[in-house]
Amino acid sequence: METKKNTWGGARPNSGPKRKTEDRLDIKIYMRASEKEQQLIKENAEKKNISVAQYIREAVLKELNI
Repeated sequence: METKKNTWGGARPNSGPKRKTEDRLDIKIYMRASEKEQQLIKENAEKKNISVAQYIREAVLKELNI
């Protein structure tokens, strides 16, 4: 009988690829905005040539003085 080979790591515990744990952007925060607010945020992000998420992240961190 042929055994299946695990394609994402070894058979031993913790033998697979190590996960990146620092500076991961996997936490989601939701907010509500009016259409006008959403459009302003989107336009300002485009002016800076960054994503809306990055624009909001920078604005919040700036406000928190981080």
